[in-house]
Amino acid sequence: MGENNPAEETVILIQLQTEIEAAMLVDALNEQGIQAVASGGISSGFRTEAPGYVNVLVHQKDIEQARIAAEEFNNEHFNIDWDNVDIDGDMPDEEA
Repeated sequence: MGENNPAEETVILIQLQTEIEAAMLVDALNEQGIQAVASGGISSGFRTEAPGYVNVLVHQKDIEQARIAAEEFNNEHFNIDWDNVDIDGDMPDEEA
């Protein structure tokens, strides 16, 4: 058998509460060429007696690039500027 390559070992990038969040992040990472998988979906979201999280796993060699990509993904998709959200049909007036 060959030796284990530490760079190819998988490590947890992040733990998320839902499979949907994890799947979205895994897809975004894979699109950037970072191999990622989600693990633990069965125990997420109170679907078992002991609720857990979904782990997003990447290769150790990709962890830094994956952290940057995950932060960019989060900023792009989950940081909402509520001042610019049209809730009741009226957008706030822009100040001159």
